[in-house]
Amino acid sequence: MILDEFRSESGFPFDRYFEFPTQYAAATQYWLRVLRSVPGFAEEAWKPRERPVEIKEDMYLGKVVDILSIGLRKEINLQTSSILGDANVLFNENQGCSEAEYQRQKDLLGQDFELDEGALQGMSYQDALQEAEYELRHNPVKAWVEDAVHWQPGPSAAEGGFEVGIERLVLTSVISEQAEAKAVRALGLFLQEGPALERVNSVFSPDEEQ
Repeated sequence: MILDEFRSESGFPFDRYFEFPTQYAAATQYWLRVLRSVPGFAEEAWKPRERPVEIKEDMYLGKVVDILSIGLRKEINLQTSSILGDANVLFNENQGCSEAEYQRQKDLLGQDFELDEGALQGMSYQDALQEAEYELRHNPVKAWVEDAVHWQPGPSAAEGGFEVGIERLVLTSVISEQAEAKAVRALGLFLQEGPALERVNSVFSPDEEQ
């Protein structure tokens, strides 16, 4: 397994990618190696998707691969994950609401607007950790394909470019032996010739545990 090539590296399995650039870089290299090992992946057909790169935001979300193939009409968005990383997101995205902010919302939405006690207090880090641990123990790999549109610049086009319909694979996974095997399967199904949405989603349903 590709995993074996990285076991001796400091910080393995890089579960603090959101905190340390060295771990983020190592996780990125790991997933690139996994991707390159998948039958059907031809690196020359793919390029990084053009977008503003916010390294802190990418580290926070675990975004390690964001590539596009116009020829294949496909895009791969791959995010590394861990209990600590997911807990960090849950905790930061579920902060409590101050009395001043609550009053501003009531002024905007009407005095009948109410938040429950949980929303007012926010999520504790311990609760975030427990939720992340439960979720990733039951579903360490999430994969689905969605239809999307890519804007392709074209100087000869009247509006400076044109829309291209693509399929996007969204793959979020922890780094483990079990997860690597499932991630390779998802990538392999996506990279097969032809439309991939039904092929991938029938196996990796967003609504079912893997």
